[in-house]
Amino acid sequence: MTAAPLLAFGFSNPLMLWGLLAAAAPILIQLLLRRRDRVVAWAAQIYLRKAVEKQARRMRLESLLLMLLRTLMIALAALALAGPQFGTAVTTPSVPAPTHTILLVDTSLSMTTREAGQSRLGRARQIAREIVQGGAPGDTTEVLRITEALSPFVVRGPSLDVSDTVERIDQLSATDEAGAIAAALETLLQRTAQVPDSSSTRVVVLSDFQKTNWLPGSDEIRKRIQEALRELARRADLHLVAVAETDTANVAITRLETEEGTAGLGTAIPLTVTLQNFGTAQAEDRTLVLTLDGEICEQQQVTIPADGSTDVTFHCTPRQAGELVLTASIDEDALTADDTRQLVVNVRDQLNVLLVNGRAAPTPIARATGFVELVLGAAAGPAGSTAGPPIVTETIEHGQLVSTDLSRFDVVVLCDVPLVTLNEIELLDRHLRRGGGVIVGMGPQVDLRGYESTLFDAEQGLLPARVPRTVDATQSGEGWFRFDPGDYQHPVLQPFRGNEDSGLLTTRIDRYTELQPTGDIDIQVPLRFDTGKPAILERRVGRGRLVVIPTSLDDAWGNWPLWPSYLPMILRLTRYAAAGTAQTPSLTVGDSIHVEADTTAAAPPVATLTSPAGTQTVLSLDEQSETPLLISPPTAWRGLYEVRFADEPDHIDRFAVNPPPIESDTTVATEQELARQLLADTRFEYATMWEPDVDRGETAGEVTDRAATTLLLVVAGLMIVELLLTRSLLLGLAGLLGVIAFTLAGIGNPSGLAGAGLCVVAAGLIAFRSLSRRPGRSTGQMSTRPRSRFAAGGRS
Repeated sequence: MTAAPLLAFGFSNPLMLWGLLAAAAPILIQLLLRRRDRVVAWAAQIYLRKAVEKQARRMRLESLLLMLLRTLMIALAALALAGPQFGTAVTTPSVPAPTHTILLVDTSLSMTTREAGQSRLGRARQIAREIVQGGAPGDTTEVLRITEALSPFVVRGPSLDVSDTVERIDQLSATDEAGAIAAALETLLQRTAQVPDSSSTRVVVLSDFQKTNWLPGSDEIRKRIQEALRELARRADLHLVAVAETDTANVAITRLETEEGTAGLGTAIPLTVTLQNFGTAQAEDRTLVLTLDGEICEQQQVTIPADGSTDVTFHCTPRQAGELVLTASIDEDALTADDTRQLVVNVRDQLNVLLVNGRAAPTPIARATGFVELVLGAAAGPAGSTAGPPIVTETIEHGQLVSTDLSRFDVVVLCDVPLVTLNEIELLDRHLRRGGGVIVGMGPQVDLRGYESTLFDAEQGLLPARVPRTVDATQSGEGWFRFDPGDYQHPVLQPFRGNEDSGLLTTRIDRYTELQPTGDIDIQVPLRFDTGKPAILERRVGRGRLVVIPTSLDDAWGNWPLWPSYLPMILRLTRYAAAGTAQTPSLTVGDSIHVEADTTAAAPPVATLTSPAGTQTVLSLDEQSETPLLISPPTAWRGLYEVRFADEPDHIDRFAVNPPPIESDTTVATEQELARQLLADTRFEYATMWEPDVDRGETAGEVTDRAATTLLLVVAGLMIVELLLTRSLLLGLAGLLGVIAFTLAGIGNPSGLAGAGLCVVAAGLIAFRSLSRRPGRSTGQMSTRPRSRFAAGGRS
């Protein structure tokens, strides 16, 4: 509760009040210079006497008014020099309530866009400093930023320390994240609920208001943003400050991918780069450069159509094995962060394939793995001689699988294995999630009921389909079954596209196991039989690929191994299954990094993640994952991340994290779009620059200067009135009313303005009357109006 103010009045220079004594000077002069004239009678006096008596009252009134005006002018001048001060008593101050300002600064990737030599974030920091430094004594500030990967609090809690707040604002940097607007506004709402009732709350949002973030396509997210903004406007004074000057044209690299398959030493890697133009003008002659571990592989001149995209194909041949970094870059523009994109590829000097034999035989070719071993052995030549790295095989019996270290192999091929135990399934599952490949080939030895109970396991196992029966072409009377490749769109079928002589369409299959995919499992069917049933079925498990072939991989169920399509198909399937280890997952800023954890060791796994900035984080075990995985917090910056395990310090897993394409569209939402789609019927302020408060009250010095200036202006007005009175009483009265009107208008309240208006009207009427009734002066005519004795300094 605020106490009623008491009037306080004083002077900044009280010694100047002695000047009030000078106000008596006109009165003293009037009295001292007054003379008593000697009356002399003469003949014509009788006529002049009548004229003088007629004007005597007006003359006395004019003389009195002039004396009072001169006295008032001197007194007012003395008061002005003394510096009058008006206000409230010190004992009961009337102090405005402090303001708690919450700043929300957008630090998403689009805020790094440069306009007129300054980034959008730089302009936001500048405005934030002005807001903090322009606060009144007692005001508090809190600063938050728009982020999901980092803490949103820059300055937490009401802070009175202006210098510390400004320093933290200057240190604020952008992340490479997409703007999580809804989450940031909801955090802001929580902070406004904790502001004390004694403070007024002001929320200032500093952003470029990028349209893809503030007006998202998701109705759910847009509704969250809308509800949060409306609640903020209800709780506080909401200010939206747009720091983007214009919609800036931008060209971005939005995709960098390799063709499905493994990258081999000395073998050309096919790559596809997608360039997106977010501007309204065509981007011509942009230089696109592809490098492999810093060495230029190829470069091309590219033109991207307005508001369109272009795909560019490259071929890069690695000269060394290991995890290598492919980088695509284009000429820099206003937003440089999306002008580069990276991909980590695992270049292999060879592929290690484990063949698991399910049927014993006296000769190698008679075993279930015989033909596969023969085909893969043909790909064991020198590096670069085949479409991928050389393949090295190792064959074991199915009973040895449970004791084999699968981490040494890229692909495991099960050939007519009768039964897969639970322990073996656990090994295969871990191998798949680590990025390895598994190929399952059926045959006469397979126990379908056992496969259903272990591999399928009511949709909980590895097998993505039921295996109810074996279909025999001889029993159905159809003679044999053939393959139906459809439109050849799957990568496995690319060697056969447009090649009718490959033998794929004429391959004869006598028997196959019917696969019945379940609808709840995400699978692909690259190849079918002419009956419509799957001939190849694929499922992603973690980073790895599980491929199921429902017919035998030898000649037990047909003559496919003798057909021309067999060799390229087996080679293609093997390299395709191994592609999970060919490159690390394509990650976007905001994603978490997952790595396989070995929980069989005595000590729990410990891994450290190093960010592009050099900061290190210990990965934690993902308790929600079905398989043991170590997970990092959400990433905040683009670049290369490295993972090192404590028990393998020399082994490094690298991950390329790229900017989110949604941030590349720098189009901003206008004030009208924000008002119509988010803040309809809601009070808020929108601006492109910050204007400080002007109604927080005046200082004592400002009040003193204003009062002294007003008094001096009144003195100047009275001097004009004095001149008018020496000419005419009515004109003098009109001038006096004008001065009174000026004084009343300076008060500023409605009553003062109304009084000033009335005085102006009255002054105008009096002046008009005086000028219209003024007597004419012609030659030979003498005016009978005597001059004021005081004005002329004459005698009475």
